[in-house]
Amino acid sequence: MYISSANQTVLSARYRLTALIVAALGISTVLYVVIGWAFAPAMPRVSYQWLTNSHYVIVGLVAVIALVVVFLRRFYLSPARLYKAGQKGINTLLSQLYLCSLIGAVLGDVVGILGVVASLVTSNREYSWRLGLAALLMIAYSFPRRNEWSRAVAGMELEKNNSAGVTTAAEQIKLGLSELQ
Repeated sequence: MYISSANQTVLSARYRLTALIVAALGISTVLYVVIGWAFAPAMPRVSYQWLTNSHYVIVGLVAVIALVVVFLRRFYLSPARLYKAGQKGINTLLSQLYLCSLIGAVLGDVVGILGVVASLVTSNREYSWRLGLAALLMIAYSFPRRNEWSRAVAGMELEKNNSAGVTTAAEQIKLGLSELQ
């Protein structure tokens, strides 16, 4: 998998930024779990019917958000969308990869926030760690995978080279053209 040096530097910079943001969201989710776990018992007990009696609402909401994360990742990383973005250039392709990772991580972080809020409102620790775990799993699922990004950029470069009529070294070897001088 060949990536030109110009595209490699752009890819590395965007990947590092995305990984840093997603990792920061993961760390904030861990902090939400700790806050919910530590402070939930100290909160005054207030009866919220929608939280105490029907915790299935929260479980259903988290399940829907998890399905949305999976769907959006599949949608944004579909070969057709990556191909279309690659035709527009490296920045468009990397923006799509960045957006995919960021949306999933933010939705995971929202679940973590929901967990700490539910934990503090009901003074029940269970919401904090259970929703925090679900949030961390969504964030981990959304974490950018370097080889996925590299394959997308390499595929874009290969497509551009093929459409321009440029033969790569691998193609030259296959065709026996490297021996002709």
